[in-house]
Amino acid sequence: MALRIFTCRDCGHRMRFSHNHCGKCFARKEAYQQPLLWYTIAVILVLLLVFGLVQWIISQV
Repeated sequence: MALRIFTCRDCGHRMRFSHNHCGKCFARKEAYQQPLLWYTIAVILVLLLVFGLVQWIISQV
């Protein structure tokens, strides 16, 4: 069973996380519904965590 997180603002179709458009009416998703935004946020958070961890390790030496 697919997890359908978002709803299309044009037709009301429940959409999956993947793709940048609605599968029923092909309307473009809102910016916060597009996967690239969430992938970018996840990468930035991981990089911040890694850099913070490296700084903490360096300060302990």
